Amino acid sequence: MGKCLRRRFRNATVVSLDTRSFHLRDAPGPRVAADAFQLPFLPEAFDFVFCSSFLHHFSDLEVIQLIAELRRFARRALIVLDLERHPLPYHFLTTTQRLFGWSALTVHDGPVSVAAGFRPEELAQLAHIAIAMTQLCPGLVAMALFAVTIYSAQNAPSGAHAQITVTARKYAFSPEVIKARQGDHIKLVITALDRDHGFKLEAFHINQKLPKGEAVTIEFTADQAGTFPFECSHFCGLGHQKMKGQLTVSQ
Repeated sequence: MGKCLRRRFRNATVVSLDTRSFHLRDAPGPRVAADAFQLPFLPEAFDFVFCSSFLHHFSDLEVIQLIAELRRFARRALIVLDLERHPLPYHFLTTTQRLFGWSALTVHDGPVSVAAGFRPEELAQLAHIAIAMTQLCPGLVAMALFAVTIYSAQNAPSGAHAQITVTARKYAFSPEVIKARQGDHIKLVITALDRDHGFKLEAFHINQKLPKGEAVTIEFTADQAGTFPFECSHFCGLGHQKMKGQLTVSQ
């Protein structure tokens, strides 16, 4: 995107930003490595701020904070480009893996990223909340964020069907934290990538062997709220005891 802007607007200055300087190694200057929540710029330092494929890595509350923060630095507009949560992109990589030869990592990470994306109306609502927050006096911002958290928890639909793709390899599950709402019917599709593993979620009476390379489906209803640990239940080496994660079920 930066290269396109430089070609189209030859007098434009494009500043590349990432939290890690390593990711900026191929970007032409100027380059800034910084925390998006604490950016080292003056208000309205740029005409446009472009946020690409970034927000889906954060919770709704953090997305609101980020939009409000990034908008402070844009004189004209904040432009957000992110993933749309939709069945077509969610199933695309698994359906076309043989055709295009996608790696196991790509086939895992793609659907996980899409599942963390947004419906257009959801992102628009978060943006509206962020804009409203920027119009509050500083003393009310913390109260507003707390109110948003309560609103989200009370109004999000429960009893949904959630399919979550998980991989297991020495010595970690990915993702290590699985989130759901009380009443959700959860379908875990777990693949052991390097050797046989196991998946034990004691609170829900689940203990399933995971043969190497086989996608194992585990279904259950998250009928109780809380944080519940899960672990590998099939000895897989010296780091076996560290292979753990947690299921977080909110009310």
